[in-house]
Amino acid sequence: MKRKWRYIVYTYMTGALATEIALVLNAYGNGGFQSAHTVSDLIVLTGIYLTTSALWPVLVSLLTLQYFGILPRMMG
Repeated sequence: MKRKWRYIVYTYMTGALATEIALVLNAYGNGGFQSAHTVSDLIVLTGIYLTTSALWPVLVSLLTLQYFGILPRMMG
């Protein structure tokens, strides 16, 4: 693999791993692991986490746009 592509893949995978860690820590901090989950709950959560980690550049872009006030923040 060329050096440029190796750098891109390493950067992307580092961001995906950081996103997964942030999601798990957020769930743990909000008490998400205190209740029992069914198999279907775990499948849905896995799908959400994998999708979010795969699309982390989009997530970071949206959060940045919200931070600078370009996108409205969710109320609630």
